[in-house]
Amino acid sequence: MTLPSYLVALHFAIRIALANRCPISDCDEIFNYWEPLHFLNNGVGLQTWEYAPTFALRTYMYLMPLTFMERLYQIISNIIPLGSVHHLSSMSSTRQIDGPYMFQLLRGTIAVGTAFCEIRLVSAIKKCYCQSTAYSTWCILLVSTGMFVAGPAFLPSATVMNCLMMSISDQLEHKFNNAILWGLISCLTTGWPFCAILFIPLAIQSILAKYKISCTDSIKLIVRVGVQAFVIQLLVMTIDFFYYGKVVSPTLNIFMYNTGLGKNEVNRDDLYGIEDSSYYIKNLLLNWNLVAFLGIIISPLIICCKFWTMRLHVWDKQVMIIILIPMFLWLVTVFPRPHKEERFLYPIYPMIAVSASYACDYVAKVVCLLTRSNTGRNKQKVVVLVLLSFSLISISRSMLLYKGYGTPMKLYNFLYQYIEENDPKDNMNTSNDPFLLCTGIEWFRFPSSYNLPGRIKLAFLPSPFSGQLPQYFSIYGSQDKSLTVQGKFNDINAIEMDRFVNISDCSFVIELVGDQDDEVDIDSKSVIESMKNDENEWQIVTDVPFLNSVTSPMPHRLIYIPYLHHGEYKHYTLFERKKSSPR
Repeated sequence: MTLPSYLVALHFAIRIALANRCPISDCDEIFNYWEPLHFLNNGVGLQTWEYAPTFALRTYMYLMPLTFMERLYQIISNIIPLGSVHHLSSMSSTRQIDGPYMFQLLRGTIAVGTAFCEIRLVSAIKKCYCQSTAYSTWCILLVSTGMFVAGPAFLPSATVMNCLMMSISDQLEHKFNNAILWGLISCLTTGWPFCAILFIPLAIQSILAKYKISCTDSIKLIVRVGVQAFVIQLLVMTIDFFYYGKVVSPTLNIFMYNTGLGKNEVNRDDLYGIEDSSYYIKNLLLNWNLVAFLGIIISPLIICCKFWTMRLHVWDKQVMIIILIPMFLWLVTVFPRPHKEERFLYPIYPMIAVSASYACDYVAKVVCLLTRSNTGRNKQKVVVLVLLSFSLISISRSMLLYKGYGTPMKLYNFLYQYIEENDPKDNMNTSNDPFLLCTGIEWFRFPSSYNLPGRIKLAFLPSPFSGQLPQYFSIYGSQDKSLTVQGKFNDINAIEMDRFVNISDCSFVIELVGDQDDEVDIDSKSVIESMKNDENEWQIVTDVPFLNSVTSPMPHRLIYIPYLHHGEYKHYTLFERKKSSPR
């Protein structure tokens, strides 16, 4: 690493510290990745239709690194206690890391991986090209809300982001074989083949560079890449064969599903909600504020002007080929799609940072020329002013996400400790059946089975949500045998009624509660009313404030300013059926 060691240590420390401060806002992360991971290592987890053998859209290969890390942490915990642990039984000396602490360990592990990739990228920029751009990139990556959200995310798009940072670093250092390998890894092992678009410029550049030497060299490159792709794909399909019990290619399946090839009767982009292009514009402004403007608008304009005047230098060409062209290829791909999600932009987050840093240096130079103060110190002042403004807004936004929307994680952690301290088996259930923690519309904020004690399972109550909910994995996992013991899945997001339970079967309920006469709380009313009509009596155990993004004044739902924050809050509430009530 070419960055000073104290900056490297600071970067890793901040990423680890923030890993579990960021709320998980995407239910796909929980139900498509954390839940299957929990199933692989603990035997219990909720399954989505993508893991059903009928469809097989998710690859188990993507879960393998964290599966290994969790088992490694469990082994280490029997040698050196890691956080909160418990014995598997009173007769056993084997220690098990508590679920919430394991969840935090794994999120911290992901954040460490992100930090390594960020430092690798910044070091490559400093080593090969521009020191000022490198330090600006480092600052932007460290404090941006975008990286605060994407850094600890267990999502293919976040993993692609990290692979892309490694690939960009290798391209800057002219290690094109390594850069291509990172591209293959991201396309084939994550189950997200669409990211291949990001590596098209790299492929063209590499083939042309070899072709200039000789046609034979370009053919050798294509053959070598083909062999590498075959080996990686063979490994992926071997792992998926083990878990699905048959030969499948989730990478191919998800490509076919999302492109609609062979299934034109359904518009897949309409199934999970549609948004106009302003959705991504707002997202970029919230997560990157003025850096988004610098990186996506100003930087391309600078390159165009230099290209027009034939003043492109080596670093300018690298920014254009390695950063701008892939970034705009991605934006052109995702912007027109009706279904939009924040995570779809994760892969280009590092590109925005590098591009904005490049623009920031150029803008500082122009400002100094216009003010006739073109000195190195004055340029630094302009850069610092831009970065300071960006940092203050970003930190304020990140604080709002944590304080306003981090409530579900806090409440589930409280629930875990509450049940551990007040074991319900003594007064609520003498059988071996699991206790049900029920929720209605708030199902999508469930922070994974890692945050539930062993005898507690999540269950769903009827609510205004009309899509398909997950169900628990059977002992057969994703193999065909599971179809005989589970409820059915569908691939058109149609509601399956067998996912719901009756309120009388629940021991606990979690729901978002506000003014019952307020229209914004209509989604929770069905659950609250069913509790009132239930023959059992319910009591509030605790509640935690949750920001009301509808009624809060605009500034107070965008950023958090200590002592000046006046957002309006609902109550994320834990209900418990009274002990005297029959079950």
